[in-house]
Amino acid sequence: MNFLNNLSVKGKINTITLFVIISLGILSTTVYNSLNSLETNYNDTNNINTLSQYILKTSQQGLQVAAAMRAYIIDPDDIKARNNFIKGVGQYEQLLQKLKASKNISAGYEKLNIERLYNDHKNELNKLISKINNNETLTGLDNKAVTSKWRPLKKELSKWQNKNLTKVASYNDRFRQTTSNTINFVVSLIIISIVIIIAIIQIIGKHISSVLNSFKMGLDGFFAFINRETAEAKHIELYNKDEFGDMARDVNSAIDKSVAEINQDNELIPF
Repeated sequence: MNFLNNLSVKGKINTITLFVIISLGILSTTVYNSLNSLETNYNDTNNINTLSQYILKTSQQGLQVAAAMRAYIIDPDDIKARNNFIKGVGQYEQLLQKLKASKNISAGYEKLNIERLYNDHKNELNKLISKINNNETLTGLDNKAVTSKWRPLKKELSKWQNKNLTKVASYNDRFRQTTSNTINFVVSLIIISIVIIIAIIQIIGKHISSVLNSFKMGLDGFFAFINRETAEAKHIELYNKDEFGDMARDVNSAIDKSVAEINQDNELIPF
């Protein structure tokens, strides 16, 4: 309590205000850091999901190219199958270029040797396009050569896709964990802050109540002396270094003066 005795009323109020500011600062910092973490996690998840979509589209496009190629081999006069094959190869190459540009998102392109497998497959496809442009007939051997290069590439694309799905699941778990931890921390901090603030207010309130009670007892004793209910007037026993202490010293000084005057009057006018 000595700390409170030496603290001004404004200082007591500032103590509560400072604690509130510190609590809000900790709360704001925690929420800000958590939101940054959640944003980073969201961006990573979104990037991997987008990449997964491109991998899936690439696999599907590769299958469409194979289907168009077989249709043209079966019917060399099918102009639509011929055009679909050439167009499909171009779209397939565009998708692979997007996968190649994803190195900053995932290391799968290099780790799974996608580029080497794609180049092998692309070389076979270019041979077929060259034969088509030279009006040469495609055969089952051409289909077999292209398929032999497509299957390992398709397998690695599927493996890459599965790894990305596992990574997304990990990101989602981390997102949920971060969210849960943030909520728990914020709720705990709010509850603890409220409890501490209430405790501080109660302590300061009891202190002020005790001070006011001392004032009341001192003034009651002084008025009792004036009304001749007691033989002496006692000082207000407050030695605080705050506003209440200053008031008590002023009142005690006034009591001393009043008592001296009353005693002097009593000597001049005896009862």
